[in-house]
Amino acid sequence: MQVNVTWNTATDVDLHVVDPRNEEIYYGHTQSASGGSLDVDSNAGCAIDNKNSENVQWGSTAPNGTYTVRVDYWSACSVTGTTTYTVVVTTAASAPGSPGRSPRTTPIRAGPAPAA
Repeated sequence: MQVNVTWNTATDVDLHVVDPRNEEIYYGHTQSASGGSLDVDSNAGCAIDNKNSENVQWGSTAPNGTYTVRVDYWSACSVTGTTTYTVVVTTAASAPGSPGRSPRTTPIRAGPAPAA
């Protein structure tokens, strides 16, 4: 299984995945006991690496159950305007090119949240 986030600006976006055993994988805890691991913390602290992509993946077998995926817009890194990210979850049943693969695109706003 693999969870991927990509985005279109030089900002710090962080991927968080909570596995069925309630262990969270993210930049502060990059490997889980269930075998999941984060490949890279892209643009960490606004040290721009131009990858704009993070992956959490399991080697041969991911545990069965419910996963929670979060995307954290950590910093705009001086970018103004809108940052758009895409999250793709790939499982054995949704390998590339199969009907089960369905990316979701959600825009996020750069900068502070609007006043309530």
